[in-house]
Amino acid sequence: MDGHPRSPCLKFLHTIVGLQLDSSWRVAFPYWKNLEEYSCPDLMYGGIIYGLTRCLGNYCKNLQHFGICGIIGSEKASFIVKHLPELESLSLKKSSLTLDALLIFDVHRKIRTIDLEHCLFIDAEFLPQVYHWPGCNQAGFLKKLGTKAKKWNEEIHGKVS
Repeated sequence: MDGHPRSPCLKFLHTIVGLQLDSSWRVAFPYWKNLEEYSCPDLMYGGIIYGLTRCLGNYCKNLQHFGICGIIGSEKASFIVKHLPELESLSLKKSSLTLDALLIFDVHRKIRTIDLEHCLFIDAEFLPQVYHWPGCNQAGFLKKLGTKAKKWNEEIHGKVS
């Protein structure tokens, strides 16, 4: 990961595998001040989303699009909204999230687009089980509990309000 000083004009970063945010990635983010878009289609577990969001918020002030896949409750949604206030587009494709998390994203002052393609909505009470159920097929578990949706619209907003 020696190339980061040579790429200060990097605007788009798409990773295939979720960043483990070891020291080499943490060192790279200060050089990428012009980053406008980050996305990773792979499932991110645990604290990876927190570390990534913190790094992007601290160093990449021009970030407009954030695309991740994960299990997102209200705490993680609040963290993303707090650390990425300039975000205009959020992609949560294939994520599992609570309706509370979706409402938190809905009140973000600058987000215009939230892509929820192939998302599953789960009740907040099941969120800890999803995180801490070792060796389980989480996708199968979520399909039984959740509701599929493609986009955030007024019908969904009316149901949860």
